[in-house]
Amino acid sequence: MTHSCDAPDGQTAVSERPLRVLVLLPNPNIGGAERIAFSLTSYLLETGRQVDVVILSRGEGRVWPTLAGHSRFRLFAGKARSESSGFPRLVHTLLRLRRDGPYDVVYTTHAHMNGFASLAIGLGLLRTRRLVSRETTLVFDRFFGLKRWLYRLYYLFYRHQDLLIFQTEEMRDSLLRRIRLPRKIAHGVLPNPVHIATIDAALAAGPTRRREQTEPVRIVYCGRLIPLKRVGMLLEALAQFDLRNWTLRVLGDGPLRASLEAEASRLGIADRVEFVGHTANPYASFAEADVGVLCSEVEGFPNVLLEMMASGTKHVLTTDCTASVRHLPFVEIVAPGDSRTLADAIRRAIEERPDRHLEYRRYIEQHRSVSAFADAVLGGTDA
Repeated sequence: MTHSCDAPDGQTAVSERPLRVLVLLPNPNIGGAERIAFSLTSYLLETGRQVDVVILSRGEGRVWPTLAGHSRFRLFAGKARSESSGFPRLVHTLLRLRRDGPYDVVYTTHAHMNGFASLAIGLGLLRTRRLVSRETTLVFDRFFGLKRWLYRLYYLFYRHQDLLIFQTEEMRDSLLRRIRLPRKIAHGVLPNPVHIATIDAALAAGPTRRREQTEPVRIVYCGRLIPLKRVGMLLEALAQFDLRNWTLRVLGDGPLRASLEAEASRLGIADRVEFVGHTANPYASFAEADVGVLCSEVEGFPNVLLEMMASGTKHVLTTDCTASVRHLPFVEIVAPGDSRTLADAIRRAIEERPDRHLEYRRYIEQHRSVSAFADAVLGGTDA
């Protein structure tokens, strides 16, 4: 594993040492779950805690090294090409870190990492006062066959969690209908947070501007290019009307990218669709967007909607991919899987150009604080 940042020089007295947190991740990709982990890490560093981030596979990525300037931050990134081949090295890293003494809190996300962390505690590979794990998706509504069986196996290892976080009531109910958790594991719904300071810093670092009414409407999509995200439906929707005063920027990558680029050409809209790929700073595109679109079939909770709302997107539009999106103020919701309904909603946005960015920002500031999320994760371990 690559060791990106050294520990601070000198030794701090035990009674004065900062609270130590370990964040354990499967890879450096920055999806919704990882952005929450990044926001949590940034906040903990800003508030004087020490954070070690251990990534199972595929290196450091682009985003995590940006925290290297913090003296209390260490990054251990596995170079294995796959997560399954990265576990032996992960065990070696945890044994090295074990020499520094127990962590105050270990935070994990994704079911296989949650199960592994609990198993590692049971085997003595990992020592901590508190293990907090977060569920990332509606597992039993999304996966079937062998993959669903594997998830059931992961949940068998859930034994040492002190807190299991669900993003939504829907996610909690879905899991607890199928899995019986040990009674000692506390669990609860904790809405996804947004670290506004991180977004504002990213916006300040890159050139952004408000678009003029006379310019083509800028539409932005951000997410993995996989079947579940239904980006092909978005392209079909945009091809259904004759209006040409729009552009689409697609942020993110995945196995469907080549076929989606070919589909845009087939539909005759390739000249107005830009496939950007992965980007470390999607917020600049969100800030410039007139319309932010999510078109997924199903989601645990799409944190990208909150990031669009915080960044300054004027109008946010989403499919009804989870019941929780219905509680987001001024976000327009359409039926999933219906390109015509999606096309009608986008047409209205192009013609009317609604602007809700001030209301969106106010909601994020008042109801999606990362400090409240961090307090729940720490659970009084500062005391």
